[in-house]
Amino acid sequence: MTIDAAIFKAYDVRGIYPDQMDEAVAYRIGRGFAQVLADLEGRRAGGLRIGLGRDMRLSAPATSDRSRPSSSTSWSATASWTAA
Repeated sequence: MTIDAAIFKAYDVRGIYPDQMDEAVAYRIGRGFAQVLADLEGRRAGGLRIGLGRDMRLSAPATSDRSRPSSSTSWSATASWTAA
């Protein structure tokens, strides 16, 4: 899967759903973000506590649910790609 580089802005990530950004892209960005934070803090990504917000768009529940680990699993820093 290729992520459209045009969705990355100076201070945020914005894309058209589902053409540029969907649940899978949100998941990959979240995982990559968690990994970057973990690297900066010298910790495991699975040990971080990160807040996740969303807006009122109809696609928000699906993309945020996909980006959040379930209560029975935690995120691992060992992802095969490079967020959270």
